[in-house]
Parts: sequence; C-alpha cells; structure tokens
Amino acid sequence: RAKHQCIVLEGGLVSDMQLVEDVQAATGITLSSDGITHRSSNYESREALVIRADGRRVRYFLGVHSAPSHTSEAQEAGWHEVINSKYETFNESPRAAEQKADSCIFVIKTTGFHTDHAEDQKRLVRVWVAHKRQMKHEVRGEQALKFMASDKVLMVAWEASRESIEAVGGIQEWERMGTANKEAHLKIAYQNVMVKLGKDAFTALSDVEKADIDFFVWTGCCMHKELNAVKGGNVRMMAWWVESKVEGPIKLMNRDNARTVTLTGSSSASAQALDVLQGGAVKVTSLAGTIFNNKDDKKGHQNILRWHLFEDHGFTINFPDTSNTRYQSHCEAATELLIDLNFYIEFLELVKDKKEKQSLNHMEQNVYNALHDIPTLHELATLTLYSQSISHPYLRQVHGSAAKDRNALDLGPLHDRVIQHCQAIISNPDLLLAPAATYHHGSLDAQPWECPDAFYAIHRLLPNLPHLRGTLVAFFEGALETWKWFSAEFSSSGPIVALSKEARSCTWMEPTNDKNEGNLGAYHVNQRKNLSITQHQYNARVSFKRNKTSAYIKDILQPVDCRYLRRKARILDASRLEAE
Repeated sequence: RAKHQCIVLEGGLVSDMQLVEDVQAATGITLSSDGITHRSSNYESREALVIRADGRRVRYFLGVHSAPSHTSEAQEAGWHEVINSKYETFNESPRAAEQKADSCIFVIKTTGFHTDHAEDQKRLVRVWVAHKRQMKHEVRGEQALKFMASDKVLMVAWEASRESIEAVGGIQEWERMGTANKEAHLKIAYQNVMVKLGKDAFTALSDVEKADIDFFVWTGCCMHKELNAVKGGNVRMMAWWVESKVEGPIKLMNRDNARTVTLTGSSSASAQALDVLQGGAVKVTSLAGTIFNNKDDKKGHQNILRWHLFEDHGFTINFPDTSNTRYQSHCEAATELLIDLNFYIEFLELVKDKKEKQSLNHMEQNVYNALHDIPTLHELATLTLYSQSISHPYLRQVHGSAAKDRNALDLGPLHDRVIQHCQAIISNPDLLLAPAATYHHGSLDAQPWECPDAFYAIHRLLPNLPHLRGTLVAFFEGALETWKWFSAEFSSSGPIVALSKEARSCTWMEPTNDKNEGNLGAYHVNQRKNLSITQHQYNARVSFKRNKTSAYIKDILQPVDCRYLRRKARILDASRLEAE
C-alpha cells in the first residue's frame, strides 16, 4: 500500500515540474479559484491557464487545499504556498541543474484572475496585483543593476548593508546575530533596494509602457452574474406587493411559527412571527424541492413521484434540485410546477389519501396551499417568464459547448444586450404578455423558448393573474439593477473594453468558474467514498490525469529524474504535512 501511495505522489510531483517548465515560455497565465466551507473547514480550489507563445491554452489543476480561513490574505498566502512548492520540486530536480526556475516569473506572467463576485475575491485580486507590481519592480531593479557602473554597484551594496544593520537596531546588535539571521536580513534589504531601483526605472517609462507593464484584468463568473440577477429580481418583486398595497403571497409557516400564531392570536409574538416568515415563489420551490427531490434519498417522495409521472405522462423526470441549491433550480422548479400544476396538486392529494391519518405533514400542506394561492402563482409565472426570456438564452452563450472557445473578456456586448433587453421588457411587458407575443422579440437571443409549454401554460393562466404585469416589471427592474452592478467590469470606462486583440489572447479566461466549483464538489464526493485518502494523494491523482502528465513523462523525463521523484515522493509521504 505504501508503495502504491508513493507512486501516486510521484505522478503529482511530475505534474508540478510540468507546470513550471510550461510557464517558462508562456506569454500569459490566468488564474481562477473558488472556496467553500464544509463542516467548519475551509477549502480552496485553484487552477491556472497557461497561454503558450503559439496561442495554445493549457489548463492546469493546481489542487484542492484546506485553508485556515477564507480571508483575502489567507487566500493569497495559499496561492504563494502552492506555487512555491511546485517551484521547489522543480529546482531540486536534475532538470534544474543548469538553471533554476524563479517563482517570481510565475507571478509576473499572470495577466488575469477569474473568481466569483464576493468582496474578499476582489480584494484578493487587488492584493495579488500589488504583489505582482512589487515582483516586477524587483526584477527591473536587478536588470538595472547589471548595467550600472562598478562604483554605483558598491553604493547599492552599501545601502543594503546599512538598511540591514539599522533594521536590527545598530552595529552592536548586528554583530551579536548569527550568520543565518544576517543572511536573511541582507536578503530582505537587497530586495528592498532592488524594488527601489525598479521603481526609479519604472518612473522613467512612458505612460504606454507603464500601462503595458501594469496590465492585469479581473472578471467575474457569468453563472454568478445570472444567479445574483435572479436574486435581485426576486427581492424587487417581493417588495412590489407592499409598495402597491396588494395582498401578497401567503406566509409559509413552519410548525413552530404556526403554533405561535395559533396560540397567541393577535399578540406581539404573533406579529413578530409573521414578520419573519417568508412566502412566494422561491420559498415554495425550496419546499417543493425538499418534498419531490430531497438531497437525502431516504427522505422525500421522489421515487413515487417518478412512478406517477410515468403512469400519467408516459415519461419521468427528476424535479429540479432546489434541495441542493443548483444553479437555475428555482426558475426550473417554478416552470415545472406551472406546466403540471394540476398534476402536483393531485399528487399531494394522493399522498394525503395514502396516509393513515389522511393528512399532509406541515411542509406538504404549505406547498399544497401555495399552489392554490393566486399571488404565489403570480411569482411562479414571473420567475418562469424571466428564465425563458433572459436566463436560458444567456446561459446558452456562456455555458456548455457554445461557450467552449469563448473568452470571457469578449462578453461585453452580450451583457449590453442583456441590459437592453431587460429595459425593453420593462418598457413593454407585452413582449411577453401579449396574446401574440413570440420568442422573436421576447427572448434575448430571438431563439425558440427553452420550454414552450411553460410559456403557453402562463398564457392560459393570465385571466387569473391580474397583477402579473406589475410583478413582471418589478422583477425585471431588480434584475436590471443587479446586471448593471455585476457586469461593471465591461463598462466603457473599465479596463476590458480597451484591450487589444493581442492582449485578450494572452488573458484568455472561461466565461464561468465551473471548473473550480466542480473540483470542490468532486473532492467532497471522493472524501465520502475514500475516508483515508489525504489531500496530497487526491491532488496527485487528479493533477496527473487532468494535466495529461503521462505525455510529459514519456517525452521529457530521464531515468535520473525518475530516481529523484521516487526519493522526493517518499519524503513527502513521510512528512505528514497535511496533519500538521
């Protein structure tokens, strides 16, 4: 078993060397990451996309690692730890015998960062850019030093020594220090002097040259943009009922709140309970997902539901996975409930009839009541219309096979069209509500509706939905405001719009951050199946496969490299770094 573990680790170490060698000739590197908290532990997934001189793009899985916290500073420290470990592996190998690789080059060659829109991620990018600028100044200072006259070089050396002595409190303290401490202080002082020289050289450059050197771009995941737009629309729609003084969706109380309201009547406790309660489309789709497709397969009615769907429709589906908070699951659930509204009502009645006490449980009763509630049906219809006109057409552009070769930096026009289409619906909701409304004008991409049956089901319900125009406009207003906020990087005053074709090619990023989110999900699924596997083992397995390291081994490595890797893997296996 120990031998097998070391062989797996060797594959991961080779993948580290492969990345370092690929970076040496790269014209650009874009980074992406995502984090999650699972059972009070923080995990970070990281990937790098290396853009080669010939334009080819090679994606590298850098691993899933535990982290002390999710702060920007902790994330940046984690990035440097991961990168430095890979460079250490390479520099200790026989392949670095002639020339060592400098991890500063990796940082300097980064041209873009792709994350979600959380503030800690934006701060991480700012911290990274500042560090990259520092590294560039240091390298530029070293280059300037090579062309200095000997007397100026001596002055630089003297200045570094003086800074080191002053930093420890004077010559007497310096003399009492050990050799290792002196070398560490001299190294820091040398770096500081190089940065100063680099800044002086940078100041002498033209504005165009400075902009080229400082070039770095951030963009946010398009899936998160769409997710937040739906959230923004829903918040605005929920507020519309109060602002318009129209009775809104029924409150869907849990068992405790229902008991409080029943026992206390019109008391302050009852009023407080009602104030914190939620109702409406998103609440009912959440409950419906728990009932019809529970994430715990020992709970819920998903099995009997599929059987009844097959009996009634001749086919079966899985109810949208709102129980697992999947992207678009609430809009999909709203669509499904409206298409088969009578079926789901009858199914809940069947569930009730089959029970010994002939009654639904509290959650089932909430969903049953909501499906009979006209204001709730308004919100379900609004979610469905938004998804048909905006969400699905947008996702077709940024996700799946159509987006495989699309650079996220080229999506500015798409986001402009989204904003324009939201404005068009707000100005003229009949684009979706008129009897003659079609996808030609109602859909963002003028392509057929993703689910025509949903569109027709809503139009059949229109006589019973007198306030749909109001909820629809309110939802699109909230979504529009959110789209503007979350697509700000594509604004006319932003850095992306002015990028040249060459700059875009060396700053290529995928439209979504699905890779890292998938990495985190796959890691936790693997942890459930293989309780004893370490992060080192897992990352080595995945990186060897995903980074196509076997080809690198066949084409590049020599027997002397393999001997080094065996030795290094055994040291790593015995280190128990993850336990520390």
